[in-house]
Parts: sequence; structure tokens; C-alpha cells
Amino acid sequence: MYASLLFWLALALPGYVIVRRVSEDDLKSGLLGTLGLSYLVTLGLLSPVSILCYLLRAPLGIFSGACAIAVVAATVEITRRRWWREIGELIIGGASFGLIILLADLVMGARVGALVGGDAVLHLARVRVLLDHGFGNYDPFVGPPYFFPIYHTSLHHALFAACSQLTGIHHVFVWFASLPWAKLVVAAGAYYMAWCVFDRRWVGWAAAVFMVGLRGPLNFLNYPNKLAPLWIGALMIGFAVQACQSPCTWRSVLKLAVGSLVLGQVHSLYGAFMGIVLGPVLGCVAMVRVVRRQPDCWRLATCTVALTAALPFLLISERTTASRSAPSRRSVVKASTPDQPESTDTKEAWVRMGPRAGWGSRDWRTACLGAGIICALVGSRRRQALILLAIAGTAALIFYVPPLCTAAVEVLGKKWILGRMGFVLLLGFVGLAPAAAAFLVEPRARLRWVNAVISVPALCFALYFGGEFANHKEPYTWETYYTRARSSRAAREAYLDHTRLVVAFCDKHIPRGVTVLLEEWPGTVLTMIHDCHIVVPHQGSMGVPDRGPRRRDLKTMLAAETPWETRRALLRKYDIKYFFPAESPTQWAQDHLKDRVTDQGFRLFVLDTSR
Repeated sequence: MYASLLFWLALALPGYVIVRRVSEDDLKSGLLGTLGLSYLVTLGLLSPVSILCYLLRAPLGIFSGACAIAVVAATVEITRRRWWREIGELIIGGASFGLIILLADLVMGARVGALVGGDAVLHLARVRVLLDHGFGNYDPFVGPPYFFPIYHTSLHHALFAACSQLTGIHHVFVWFASLPWAKLVVAAGAYYMAWCVFDRRWVGWAAAVFMVGLRGPLNFLNYPNKLAPLWIGALMIGFAVQACQSPCTWRSVLKLAVGSLVLGQVHSLYGAFMGIVLGPVLGCVAMVRVVRRQPDCWRLATCTVALTAALPFLLISERTTASRSAPSRRSVVKASTPDQPESTDTKEAWVRMGPRAGWGSRDWRTACLGAGIICALVGSRRRQALILLAIAGTAALIFYVPPLCTAAVEVLGKKWILGRMGFVLLLGFVGLAPAAAAFLVEPRARLRWVNAVISVPALCFALYFGGEFANHKEPYTWETYYTRARSSRAAREAYLDHTRLVVAFCDKHIPRGVTVLLEEWPGTVLTMIHDCHIVVPHQGSMGVPDRGPRRRDLKTMLAAETPWETRRALLRKYDIKYFFPAESPTQWAQDHLKDRVTDQGFRLFVLDTSR
């Protein structure tokens, strides 16, 4: 199963070749920064292939072949130019306590494995559709085919499907084994952002290790809504800082365009967030340079245009969603903050939010942040730190200024959607608190042991305050995470062993493409592993216009007291022949069976709806 990790490691090679030839200065960022950037460049290289495959509904093998060809071509190029030695030097140069800490976390991540429940079921169902039917934005749960507006044209799902196809490993097990890769790129994102601001590798390691301490116990970092902000979003903040340095080059424009394009295919909502927080800062700096008549002002202005590469994906999602309820201005209320309970006073009808992850208000985070800002602004990299502060400050203004926050909630429709932009404040804290504090060792840079161990206090800081700062709660605490990593294989992979039995049972007894009667959540899980349809899923299917009636019909069909005539009409309506009972009453089915299958502890009823 862990052979799939070779796929993720090899995926960095095509990007490395391009970085080595186009942007060699970025190799100065060191091992982790180069890795994070190389993965993004590889995804940018594969983006046109993925988009065309979705548009043309091409077989998955075309995209999988493109991945394989890119890796092989990169390997040949690296060998021909004898760059393996440079890669080895890059690895040796990255040796530090920070690397040891990161490797320990990656090993634990490989043992714990990624979460194969919750929202992962939706993503795995989409990956399964790509494997079974090739490229297409079909709803994985409900038939006949509906457009799937959430995570449509997903490069993230395509990569997992290609990994499964190329390695021959079931996609559920590929997902389970992908946690170390997700942890690696999330740490690389924080590293690269801090390096862009402070231009010191040891500062980057402090930021990366701090992120490990905050997000280490989460075994769902491979979700799109984690990779998009914490990896790609962090890289794009670093690109923006580089672009604001004079002179701005076309490489900065290209980086932001590629980052935005990939972000739109991983999670388009975060593409919009990055445009909101980066656009004003880049625009203001561009205007200043226009006034000063600096020659790079138009390249910097072009960077703001590059941020719109993710916009088409968001617009398609918005226009193809079947239902969306946006609150009116008079219906919104003041949102709660960490220090203030929720108010029901609608006299002002303003909203102000205080996101949990990031800024803080009247607690230790404010003191740490204030001290970090002072350290950053009095240092030699004060201009770059000021750009990071402006980016995070743009997000803070939207959260804390009531008119801006209210307008944002009205546009987005939900307060929790706006709350996800809190990742900008989290990244701002990482760059302006632990990273800025680590930068204080610059006067003692000649003492190499200081640079080597600077990540240790960063980890201690994250672990000591992480429970409050990162909201670590069971089962996502370091104690539980470490205990699970130490447990036996049988305990760690019990769910996967059960999944193998379900896969074998379904492949043997349930024909592909049929609609199965099942409760919402068990049905959603079933579509994750088998090519079939259900009446309505527990989540997803935002492109299906009759989700409400489908839920009512499902309850009617499963209710024990429903008359057979009514039940039979609904079974015929959805063309249901198979009943896979979980905890549903089965008495009604006893007199209306064509067949009953009992195998490996599972039961399946084949229904007779002809009478």
C-alpha cells in the first residue's frame, strides 16, 4: 500500500526540472522550499492536460500516462544533466533538527494514515467515478448523471485516481497512505513563505516546525480545503512578497498565475480568498510605483490580473449549484467573538467575526503577535515583513470591520464560509510571530549550532500553546495521535480490513450502475467503494435540484409502516432492485424478495417490485 508514496515523491521531479531551468534563484530556499515549489510547478504542468480531459471526457489513462511521461522525462533530464548530485547536496544541506522533527512526523503520519471517513467519503466517491468512468464531472451518488458543482474539474481527485491506476492499489488505500505527502507539502508551504519574507533557511525551518506542531495531529491534511490554503495559499503569499520586491519580474507574474490556476482546481473558494487578500496589496504597491514612474509597475499590476486564473472554476461552481440560500442584510446578526457571546440584537444588522485560527484578541496570541511584528519591522527585512502584515491585515479588516464583514457574508451566503478565510490570519501569525522571533538570531548567524536548533523552541512553542491555539480536541490531540502511531497494524488498519470485505462483497453481488436502497450515510460510504447509485447522499450532490423530495422519499421507503403500494411506487420511481440494510427495519422486505444474499457477514436483498 505504501508503494503509492513513490508516486508522490516522483511527482516532484518534473517541477524540479522546470524550477532548475526557469527560476534557479528559488533553489536557494533549500530542500523544503524547493520541494513545495516543485510540486506546485508539476501540478501547473499537468493542469492543461487535466482540464482538457474533463472537457473531452477522456479516459483516465491519458492523464495517468501524462503523469508517467512527465516523471520519466524529468528523470532522464536530471540524469543527462547530472543533477542528481545537486539534489543530493540539497538534501544534505537541509539536514537539521527541523528535518529530523519533520521526518518523525512523516513516519507517524505513515503509520496513522489519513482519515477515511467524514468528508473523505465524498472525495473518494469522486475518485472512484474517475476510475470507473473516466474524466467527467458526474455526481458520484445520484443517477441519472447530474453535474457535480463542488470540486468539479478537480486536479486533486485526478491525481489520486492516477496514482491508483498506475500503482494498481485500491483508491481507498492510496488515500489512506497519502497523509505523509500532505504533511510534507503543508510544512513546505510555511517554510517557503517564511523564506520569502526573511531570506533565511533556519527561519523557514522554524515556521515549518511550528506548523507541524499546530497541524500535526490532524489526519485529514490531504483534504482539498487543507492543502489549498496551508500549502498553495502559503506559497502564493510568498510569491506576492517576492513580486513586491523591486524590480518585479515576469517570473513573479507566472508564479502567481500558476498558483491561482492550480488553486482553482484544488479548491476554487480559496482562489477567491487569495484574490481578495493579495489583490489590494499588489494593486496598492503597483499604484505607488506608477506614481514614482518605476519601470516594473505594469508587471506588478499584471500580478493582480494573474490572480483571476481561479475565478472561472468558482463561477462554474456558483452557477451550477442547485440551491443556495443567502441571508438578507436584515436577517444577519452580530456573530460571536472569542470574548463576546452571540448577540441577537438586529438593530444594526451588522456582522463581525472573530476567527479561531489566527489573530486572537485579548489573550497571549496578541502579545506574541505584537512582539513578533516589532521584531519583524525593526529587522533588515522590514519591507517584506510589512507586505506580509498588509496581507494578513486585509483579512483582519474584513473580519473585524462590521460593514465589510456583513457585505462579505451576504456575498458568500454563510458565515462559516467566510470563516475559512481565517487561514490567512494563521499564516500571518506563523510568519510574524515564531518566524520573526527566529530571525532575531541573524546577528549570531556564524554560530551554526544556533541555526540548527532554532526549530526546537519553535516546536515547543507550538506544542505548549497548540491545544488552545490550534483547537486540539479529541481525537485530534498529540497524545491520541502518538498512541495510534504506536499501536499494532491490526488496530491501525482495522477499518481498511473491513473495507476490503465490503469491496469483495459488492463486486461479487451488486451489479455496476444499479441504484441501491440504503440509508443516507451508509449509502454515501457504499458509493465510495462501488460503482452504484443511491437515492440521496448524506452530503454533496449540490447539483441535484430535488434533494429535499429525495430525502423524504428515502425515509418513506425505509419506514416500516409504509404501505407496500406506496413503497413499490417509489422503488419503481428510482428503479431500485437491491436493498442493502444497515440499521433499517427489514420486515417489509420479507414477502417481496427475489433473492437473499448472506456472505461475509453482510446481507443483501434483491427486491421484487413486479407485484
